[in-house]
Amino acid sequence: MPVTDSACAPPHLSLPRLFLKFLRFGCLAFGGPVAQIAMVRQALVDEEKWIESARFNRLLAVMQVLPGPEAHELCVHMGMTARGRIGGLLAGLGFMLPGFVLMLVCGWAYARFIAGQPELDGVIQPVGDAAQPVLAGLRRVVAGVGADEAQRVDVPPHGVGDPVRLAHAANFRAYRLFISSSRA
Repeated sequence: MPVTDSACAPPHLSLPRLFLKFLRFGCLAFGGPVAQIAMVRQALVDEEKWIESARFNRLLAVMQVLPGPEAHELCVHMGMTARGRIGGLLAGLGFMLPGFVLMLVCGWAYARFIAGQPELDGVIQPVGDAAQPVLAGLRRVVAGVGADEAQRVDVPPHGVGDPVRLAHAANFRAYRLFISSSRA
């Protein structure tokens, strides 16, 4: 028997407990958005019954259309559901904080121990080399956007150009594919 919305509600959590709940999600959230969303779904929908499964699915569909990381947006929404705007802020901060701190530590370690030392240049070079095929594939996707959009992206044949403009063009291409497939 499916659970109805009236039976689903987040428990009353103090603000620190709400923050710690989503901080835990942030600490365990490695594996990309699919793993993150599955973890949030299992904990908040299946186990704790914060919202009904069908409502979660609709919410996820909306979050996937909006720009930005949908796992983070889901956490913000769930925090708002539990404790209003401040709950959304704390849930989003808790979910995002571990990754932010990790990037700060990695940036500091690179600047402190690797940058400017020629004997360690080979430590980071494989990362750039591994990213090149991904960026080349993205370039092929962008090339399919059309002449007008491709000229605005200005991707040189020998490199990836501006990665931000490249990502925006790929997003535009995905949007056009979505619109054309939804009309069929």
